[in-house]
Amino acid sequence: MTAVRDKYLDTLGIPEYLYSNKNSKPIIKKTTKCLVVESNPELSFCIPGDVQNFLFKMLLAINISSDEVELLNISSDNLSVVISNYDADTILIMSPDIESINNKCFITHHPSDILTQAELKRDAWEVLKQLELCLK
Repeated sequence: MTAVRDKYLDTLGIPEYLYSNKNSKPIIKKTTKCLVVESNPELSFCIPGDVQNFLFKMLLAINISSDEVELLNISSDNLSVVISNYDADTILIMSPDIESINNKCFITHHPSDILTQAELKRDAWEVLKQLELCLK
């Protein structure tokens, strides 16, 4: 019975912390300085390699180290549900099909796109500077 109810609530996009279950434990949100989100399963920055290394260099340029970052590859359908499990100071969205969900969200180009199209660097840098200001 509880599993069916949880499935319906999840399908409706209702964050888990908004409903209770007598047997469930309280949800502990994962804390991070910057939550970085993508929806691209190909050339994902969640997989170690050139794209991830470039992402970490971008973030290090604004004084965010790799241990202060949580990387997520999720579909835009369940974005709010997944993000509700995090207590992030800022959220950096790096996918064209995901829209901002609050005032601490920043949207820029995916690192794999920047690596292949140098003209995108300026736009990405401007967004990163705004993110850095938000963290101060």
